[in-house]
Amino acid sequence: MKRWKLPFGRLLWFLCEIVAGVLMLIDPAGLTYRIFWAGGWLLLVLGAASIVGYFAAAPLEASRGQGLVRGLCALGVGLCCILRLEWLLGLFSSLAAAYAVVVLFLALLRFQWAVDVLRLKQRCWYLHGIWALLGLGFAYGVLWSGRLAGSVVWVALGVLLIAGAVADLVLLCLYRKK
Repeated sequence: MKRWKLPFGRLLWFLCEIVAGVLMLIDPAGLTYRIFWAGGWLLLVLGAASIVGYFAAAPLEASRGQGLVRGLCALGVGLCCILRLEWLLGLFSSLAAAYAVVVLFLALLRFQWAVDVLRLKQRCWYLHGIWALLGLGFAYGVLWSGRLAGSVVWVALGVLLIAGAVADLVLLCLYRKK
């Protein structure tokens, strides 16, 4: 029996997409709140690590990386995300547009994967392409028309994230069995 394993990073990516899609269907505002809150804590940790790394490095090496400024900026944005979260969320009056930008980026990644799979002469490359087209259509529709109803946007986005992650997981399993 041939043993095969899935790459951990890809599995984690798919799992995150599925969880984000489900949370998008359940509570889009809560998901946004949690993303900013978790991102704030992550920035605090990364900022502190960057500052410590700056002072731990040799002076010449430290001056090349600009770790102090990067760390201070990360700490500032992280604190803003945690302490002034409601104010920050108020800046994003159109969360649908922000999420549409994310879907646009993910759709472009899917398009790249479709082309890569096609060039590798693998089967089912068109599934990546279909998801990419759906994602591009959704993102452009939200960004340029702005006429889609709010609930339609959240449902479509959640379904796109879940379907894309499940399709990728199935395709990855199919590719690994060969």
